[in-house]
Amino acid sequence: TELVVDVMLHNEFFTPDAIKITPAIATIMLAGIYLDTNFFKNKAIGPQTFEAARFLNSVGANTSKAYDLLKEDFEEMTVINKMMSKLITLDTGVYLSTLEEEEHNLDPTLLAKTANIIMDLRGVNAVFVLGRTAEKKVKISARSDGTMNVAMIMEKLGGGGHHTMAVYETPQEASLDDVKNQLIQTYKDYQSRARSKGEDQ
Repeated sequence: TELVVDVMLHNEFFTPDAIKITPAIATIMLAGIYLDTNFFKNKAIGPQTFEAARFLNSVGANTSKAYDLLKEDFEEMTVINKMMSKLITLDTGVYLSTLEEEEHNLDPTLLAKTANIIMDLRGVNAVFVLGRTAEKKVKISARSDGTMNVAMIMEKLGGGGHHTMAVYETPQEASLDDVKNQLIQTYKDYQSRARSKGEDQ
């Protein structure tokens, strides 16, 4: 969303009215910003995020409807609570949540929502939420308060993102346990390198 708005406002080949964004589309784009920034609470946001939100509002985005789009229904909240109940500790302030192998076809936004909710808890520095989505693929939604670069960990698996928000999805069918074990090992390697650099300094 930020990239699209940046092109529309600042690219010499476009004018703000060159691409028509309807109020409905603007509302959906704003909901995307709400979701990925945890309603502007994430430390990774900057001026571009607020500029994009301001622009979307100016072309008719409905802030109330954008918020409503992200509300959980009872079934979603049940799944989120189940994921939160399965938290395990990887390290001090670092947590991992995984649903059982039989759980599948989760909406990827549920993983992001769960990660955001867990990050709002006191004492949480980072969290990784794993779940099975469509076609038996496994997705990881990673969040950090800035003390850890979750993008580096996701990149090692084949994903990517920002310092405090990152994601990975297997390119094909995969075992949830295998992906979980890969993540844990990648996290341990990341921590070992981080500690080694600290000791060298």
